[in-house]
Amino acid sequence: MKKLILVFVGLVHFLFALAQQDSTMSESDKQELRNLFKSKQIMMASLGYYKSRPSFLQENLGAGDYESFWYHDSYFLLGFGQGKYLRPSEYVINKADTFAFNDFSIGLNFNIPKWNIGRRLWDISGVMLVPQIGVCYNVLSAENESIKGLKVLPSLSLQLPYGAIDIRLNMDLRGGNHDFAKGLSFYPEIGIRIDGLYNIFDPEWTSNGHYEGTRTWKTVEIRTTYERDEITRELYEVTIRTETRHVENYNFDAYARNIGPFVAIGPRLTFSNHDFAGNTRMYGLGISGRMPMYGIDFFADYGKMGFASSFEKPEVIGEPKPKDNKINKEDYLFAGTYESGRIGGRIGFDLVESLMRLFYSAPSGSASATKFTRIQGGIGGGYALVNKPQYDRSYAPQYLDSLTTSDYTRLTTSVNDARFGENTTFFTYFISLEVGAVAVSWENYRYKYAPLANVRTMTVSYMLPYNRLIKRYKNLRLMKKVMTE
Repeated sequence: MKKLILVFVGLVHFLFALAQQDSTMSESDKQELRNLFKSKQIMMASLGYYKSRPSFLQENLGAGDYESFWYHDSYFLLGFGQGKYLRPSEYVINKADTFAFNDFSIGLNFNIPKWNIGRRLWDISGVMLVPQIGVCYNVLSAENESIKGLKVLPSLSLQLPYGAIDIRLNMDLRGGNHDFAKGLSFYPEIGIRIDGLYNIFDPEWTSNGHYEGTRTWKTVEIRTTYERDEITRELYEVTIRTETRHVENYNFDAYARNIGPFVAIGPRLTFSNHDFAGNTRMYGLGISGRMPMYGIDFFADYGKMGFASSFEKPEVIGEPKPKDNKINKEDYLFAGTYESGRIGGRIGFDLVESLMRLFYSAPSGSASATKFTRIQGGIGGGYALVNKPQYDRSYAPQYLDSLTTSDYTRLTTSVNDARFGENTTFFTYFISLEVGAVAVSWENYRYKYAPLANVRTMTVSYMLPYNRLIKRYKNLRLMKKVMTE
């Protein structure tokens, strides 16, 4: 009986221990929980889109909406803005033509941690209210005029999962009298920001290669003395020039914020703002892969593709394909847009890392870090559909037809008239700034059978690392379960 009781007690202890083990978090989950409480709350890297009325322009310009794109990285601010305004047409009486203006800003942004309200976890859960103030050097450009000034940006940021909603009260100080812009202006602005997901990627500083090199330089020493001629006893000048060659061997370790390889999927927006070409606005979906040194993307876009007004030299019977013909950036009469869809891919590589390996030797082997912040360049291609060309100016089709009628030697081709553009293959080369999940690309597209669409554009991509997001959501559910128990 005693043995039976001991066996029963032992069985109870075993079942209790087993149950306790099942309800206990694993060591990896405990580490995730510790990381959660140490996670940075404020958005560390983001890209924002803001829209307002450009009250910093003179009233007589008839300006439309002003939109700007802002990159935030901790304290650093970089902004690019664009808009349109009207002026009397040089070609049609009592008509106004539309022109583009742009501005560029660079500066610093400061949070006020003491006034922060709320908490965000891993950039995907929670809400925070964050007061901020930015100060930027600004250059406003329109036609042939550039106006320099200062931009002060106090704001209130409601930071949500994956992004934020910002309300800003901007002050632009440009000083002096300008026909285009006011010397002092205040205007409200509202915008949204997408988060680079710093805390999802959880970057770690790591060694990214050992580099060695040799620096060679020379110094020149010139010394002037005076000596006396032994016969005439007159003084004469003697100049001694000494060249010394120096050689210095050096080595250093490079470090990077490593986030490891990942695959992502997310939305993308392509846009442009030029006088000589219609406004591009294309929306799409991209699939991206990132690894040390390299990246690969596949994408599908649909929307309005801007085409340029004309080439510098029209195609004529005597010269059907003028040599070195380029898009005429001074002509805006026949600019417009295609209704377009395209599908393609591209491959890129880390430009900074490539330059390092070009100029320095790396005996320790190839780079191992997939960087959180990197500059990437590369090439790509694909196929595009171009349909329904629409001109920005209503008089453009008739005026274009009159040019052909008045000059019988002029050919009607896709170089002379966007209406002759066809579905086509395309080639592109690009350079992009990538910060975690956010990427901004500056692109040059070349469309074989729709050459007037060979216009530079910018693309904003949001690369969402779905595997890491799924993992974090599981950790959040586990944490809530443990805390409720």
